[in-house]
Amino acid sequence: MGLMTFQISRIQMMILMFWVVMGTGVLTMPLAIAHFTIRDGWIAALLFFGGSTFAAAICWLYAKAYPKTSLSDALVQSLGPYFGPVVVLWFVVWLAIHTALVSRQLLVFAEITILPQTPLPVIAFAFFLPVTYGVSLGLEVIVRFGEFITPIALPVSLLLTVLTIPNMHVHLLQPILADGWTPVLQAALQPAVAFAFQLILVLQILPHLRHPETVGRDIFVVGAISTMALLASEVVIITILGGSANYLQYPILEAVRGIQIGRFIQRLDTLYVMGIVAVIFLKVGLLQYLFVSSLKSVLRLQSLTGILMPASAVTGAATIFLWRDTVSLSHYMISITPAYFAFTLGGLPLLAAVVKLIRPQTGQTGQKSGSKKGGLRTT
Repeated sequence: MGLMTFQISRIQMMILMFWVVMGTGVLTMPLAIAHFTIRDGWIAALLFFGGSTFAAAICWLYAKAYPKTSLSDALVQSLGPYFGPVVVLWFVVWLAIHTALVSRQLLVFAEITILPQTPLPVIAFAFFLPVTYGVSLGLEVIVRFGEFITPIALPVSLLLTVLTIPNMHVHLLQPILADGWTPVLQAALQPAVAFAFQLILVLQILPHLRHPETVGRDIFVVGAISTMALLASEVVIITILGGSANYLQYPILEAVRGIQIGRFIQRLDTLYVMGIVAVIFLKVGLLQYLFVSSLKSVLRLQSLTGILMPASAVTGAATIFLWRDTVSLSHYMISITPAYFAFTLGGLPLLAAVVKLIRPQTGQTGQKSGSKKGGLRTT
């Protein structure tokens, strides 16, 4: 396949990064919050905005130092040809694990909701085939898919939220902070770090952005919109389910399932299931593309074609074998991801930017070499 250049507009980038957060966030963030607090979960949702603002600040600082360079290339340029690839390899491994994590979340969701009798490897095989094909078509196809599903998913989500209003019991939000701030801060840690910091992944596709100089401002806007979406979902869950949300795998689906209009319109959670499968497919497609493109940078390959199938085999196997069951999966998401994501997504861009400030000649040389290579390219 020939090389092609594709420039992502600001709106396209914001759509893509919104689904990077909310693609799985609408399912797993309420579950993580309910693990620590129920009534005050909406306060934890508001604290997500702090994490997304910090992520926007990191993107702004990085874009000042490396305006047209991907994160993997910037690490090599700033840390040198020997230590740089080692650090990039850490980032590549993180991408592989995170892609497997998101894929496993989708497989568990599909197994519980629509395919309870189907073996997990069969679902994984059926899922990774179209993902691999989509990645092989390039970043443009992933972005276009996001543009296609957003005008459908957002109005449907808004409509379902409005239809839950008759079932809400606002008194379940009280008393506020009855147990103090400690459970609220514990509940906010996973959304405000593990999910908000995923917005920093935009730095890996920075060479493809039409306006890389505005990436910090755009990520700030995405964080604000995601905060409102998370807040709305938390209010719906708390006011409808109350304390029972702590015992449910997917609280938002149970809240939507209670919608009933007349005698014949009910079980609208089917629409939600279809939408969630679509947006998680989009998120996994982007993560798999970032994984493959970063691996290409480490191996100094000219094309993605030769590593697409092996990379899909690696993430597919990791999806099945890294977590034994949903208990270990939940433990990893709640207990491990905040520190792991903060160190990787927060530390690596800051490391590259600080090295550029300390040794500006290294960054300038790296940008020149990066401009000759053209950054990441889509095959």
